[in-house]
Amino acid sequence: MQGKSRILIAEDETSGAQYLQQTLIRLGYEVADIVQTGEDVIDRVEDIQPNLILMDISLKGQMDGITTAKQVHSKFDIPVIFLTGHTDDTFFERAKITGPYGYLIKPYELSQLRHAIELALSKHVLVSELKHAEKEISELNAELKKVNVNLMKEISERKKIEKQLRHQAHHDPLTGLPNRLLLFELLKQSFAFEDRHNSMLALMMLDLDNFKFVNDSMGHMAGDILLKKVGKRLQQCMRQYDMVGRLGGDEFVIVANDINAVQDIIRFAEKITGLFHSPFEILGKPTYITTSIGVAVYPLHGSNAETLLKMADLAMYAAKKDGKNAFRFYSESMDTGPKTGATRRTKKTNALEREKLLRRSVPVIDVTTDKDRTTH
Repeated sequence: MQGKSRILIAEDETSGAQYLQQTLIRLGYEVADIVQTGEDVIDRVEDIQPNLILMDISLKGQMDGITTAKQVHSKFDIPVIFLTGHTDDTFFERAKITGPYGYLIKPYELSQLRHAIELALSKHVLVSELKHAEKEISELNAELKKVNVNLMKEISERKKIEKQLRHQAHHDPLTGLPNRLLLFELLKQSFAFEDRHNSMLALMMLDLDNFKFVNDSMGHMAGDILLKKVGKRLQQCMRQYDMVGRLGGDEFVIVANDINAVQDIIRFAEKITGLFHSPFEILGKPTYITTSIGVAVYPLHGSNAETLLKMADLAMYAAKKDGKNAFRFYSESMDTGPKTGATRRTKKTNALEREKLLRRSVPVIDVTTDKDRTTH
């Protein structure tokens, strides 16, 4: 069973305070104490922690009831009801900033006193509960903000990791160039472009000549440095829509898009071989290396990436066989495997004419001597 509410009386008149005390007891309340000064109110409140203070405006000492109520309001969570014989506006303007729970104008009736006390106590309970709820909401909001911040961090980290994983899945870890998977995806887009614009695409397979010698004589670290530098040089000579990638080892692939004439392919291949005329600085030493290049043309030599890559690979090995440091276009004589209907169907209607053009106009160039090494 809940105990009686404990009330502190702050009244400067002794007779009035005693009468109020007897009245409160008759109403069923407990009078915690009677004080006559504001200073005593502050001291006793701290000691007895009453449930309610009945505060007369006129008090003895340095502080009146309103000033005292201000300090109570700032230090304690205890409701205050003012008792006063004053009804002027100045009193109410001063009193309202203390957050009082009620006013009783003297003389007041017994029922008014009881109603004022019960309303003040009930209101205080509701306000206290509301402040517990607001605190909980504030704490929950703070936790929610923390969760949101952490969630955003986690999402950002996951996106970063996903981006890294996508990059790793599509790029060579040593050079950072597109790998076979990404090259094939980009080639599909390029094929569609060439079909729409009725142009050609040149796929070039590059293999570094005597790369094993660099690895064996200077070490694998030197070999890795060389591969990175080769990749950078190749990137520097690419046009806006061209691509360069690494298949692995010392093999690179270049895709030259939107080609309109065979001579454009020849000039582009010569430009690439020219990149190897200057030495590569490897571990403080100038290192010379050459490349052999095989070229396959879309749609002349194939209609898909796998076929073109195979044709370019055959042409590259033919260039190596002819003495290295050269480029060669694919021709059917290089393919010793069985011919299939699917391979024949990859060529367009004018493929035979383009093949004749290639056979007449494409030399096998030795980039060291600039002599035609084409066999007739």
